[in-house]
Amino acid sequence: MDIKDINFAIEILSHPQEGDASDIKEAFQIAIESLKAYKEALNQEPKRVPVSDRLPDNSGEYLVSVTDDIYENGDYQYVGVAWFSHIIDHAIVRSEWHRLEMGEKVVAWMPLPEPCKSRK
Repeated sequence: MDIKDINFAIEILSHPQEGDASDIKEAFQIAIESLKAYKEALNQEPKRVPVSDRLPDNSGEYLVSVTDDIYENGDYQYVGVAWFSHIIDHAIVRSEWHRLEMGEKVVAWMPLPEPCKSRK
C-alpha cells in the first residue's frame, strides 16, 4: 500500500456514486489496512521514560523533560533536547546528561522522533 492507494480510497469513499462495487470494496480494504497500520504506529509510539526507572542504553541526543532546583517537586517542567553520555561509550566515571543549565535536571527522556521525509 502506498500514497496512491490511499488517495484512491479517499476519492472513492468521498464519492461512492462514481465507483463501481469492486472499486468501493477495494477502497474499504485500503481504508481498513490504513487504520490498522495507524493503530499499530500509535501503539509503538515511544513514551517518556522517567530517569528514576532507567537511563538510556546508548549515548546520544534525547528529547527530555527538565526541571530545576527551584521547582524540584515537578510543578514546572519544560521539554528540550539533551545529550546523554553513557559510561560504556566514553572514558568517564559515570553516565550523565549534558547541555543543561546550572540547577537543571532531566526527569524523563525518550528517543528523538525521526526527521520529516520530503514529499516528492
